[in-house]
Amino acid sequence: MSFAVARSVAVVATTVILGAVLCGVGFAMSTAMTRELLRPEQASTLMAVAFVFVPLFAAQGVIVGLLDGYALGRFFLPAPAPASPAEPRLSPAQRAQNPWVPALIASASLGVPFALLALWGVPRLWPGGLSRAALLLRFLPVGMLLALVTTLAVTGQRLLRELQLPVAARAFAGSHAAYLWQRHALPQGLSNLIINAWVGVAIFPGPFDQPGAGVPRELITGDAFVTMLVLALAVLAGTLPYASFDLRWGVVPSLPGVAPRRAVRSLYLLAPAPCVALFVYGLLAVLHMQTLTFWPFVVLRALACGGYAGLAAYLVASWTLSERP
Repeated sequence: MSFAVARSVAVVATTVILGAVLCGVGFAMSTAMTRELLRPEQASTLMAVAFVFVPLFAAQGVIVGLLDGYALGRFFLPAPAPASPAEPRLSPAQRAQNPWVPALIASASLGVPFALLALWGVPRLWPGGLSRAALLLRFLPVGMLLALVTTLAVTGQRLLRELQLPVAARAFAGSHAAYLWQRHALPQGLSNLIINAWVGVAIFPGPFDQPGAGVPRELITGDAFVTMLVLALAVLAGTLPYASFDLRWGVVPSLPGVAPRRAVRSLYLLAPAPCVALFVYGLLAVLHMQTLTFWPFVVLRALACGGYAGLAAYLVASWTLSERP
């Protein structure tokens, strides 16, 4: 197929997939927050979190998807147009760009303004709160629109230049360790730290400045268990295809040695969920703490989730580079 068709398919597929993710996340988060109306600050925080990170993951996903599709021979590039004085022909880029860079630019230029608008507008438009259905009817279309605009914006001429790079210009300029940190551990760790800090704000029961407000010990334990499991699957789903693509595209060579067996890898990824949950419950019980107040809950939740996501991404990427067919 042509690049134009492949681009259209990638844009539509990314938008639909992110729409399904937003629907699931919105439903799960709103259910965790309340069984009735979401308070305005809960609804606005949930929307803001999504609007910041939809462009980030949409851009990174569609760029890697199209580059990988070309590497696998699934579409061909358009013939270069003859240069003209008014519009000189674009020359290939000198070095391959980290896909997280345009993704971060998209998040800052598109996601942040929409997030600020949600934080400002939701409490004013719906001061009485929103039901779960009402939240999804407002949250989902805007999130999908952001994904659509982002994917169209990042798959234009700049991506065509990336597709024309010779193999020698695609290689990551640095060590394996630098590659694992810069392309996987830091992006996953920082993004999940911020996401889960905001989620902690959103799920905190009651206004954070209300006297006696706190998260019950049982809820903290359950949240730790479920969140770690979700993070394990999310990091695996995002890192494995990305590292595999980098191998095919010539960004990084394979690592020496052999990756652990899949059962061992699964244990490494899934074991932290029950371990962290039991540790948190036991620590709070030893300290005789029935609840955790706002700031300790948000900060500790963010650090734990961000640290785990970064470590998991580092491990998954290193295993992928070490795995032998």
